[in-house]
Amino acid sequence: MHKNIGLSVLLLISTLFINGCVSYGNYPDIKTTTTAKQNPHLKFQYTGTTGWFGGGKSIEATLRNEGNFKSVEKLNGIEDDGLFINIKTKPSSPSVAAALFGYISFSTLTFTPFWSTQDGYEILFEVHKDGKRLQNYNYDFNRNTFIWMPMIVLSWINFFTPSEEDAFVAVTRQFLKDAQPILMSK
Repeated sequence: MHKNIGLSVLLLISTLFINGCVSYGNYPDIKTTTTAKQNPHLKFQYTGTTGWFGGGKSIEATLRNEGNFKSVEKLNGIEDDGLFINIKTKPSSPSVAAALFGYISFSTLTFTPFWSTQDGYEILFEVHKDGKRLQNYNYDFNRNTFIWMPMIVLSWINFFTPSEEDAFVAVTRQFLKDAQPILMSK
């Protein structure tokens, strides 16, 4: 009996997450960040919320794999020695109407539709050198969401639309490109 209840709850939760289309937009279209000159050692920390689908991990992976740094070290506090980047992520809230429709939709197990085009993330990169803040780089992007029970037949489209991870990687690449003169300075 308990096995059937657990299976029912799992099925209900998974249905709520797969019966819609989610796409990310309004982020830079940058494919790579290669530099000929190697950047100095980098220390960084990030704070804030990065979603469920790989946002924070993709920031770190992009810094490590594409930043061309001699070494990359993740810290839990601000460093006063050398090059340090303080990364802050903050989700952007949906509109009041979208939040209301979302509440109604999820209360009815998505039998009523929910959509939002205004939520997403803000990412702030603060570049510090030897304890002195040099410059801030602020980026934001949005998430387009449409959830409705009949959309379950079209949920496969999510595999062909930009994901949260794609958006965080693109923003981090844009930061590396924009901040390259500061990051390469000795």
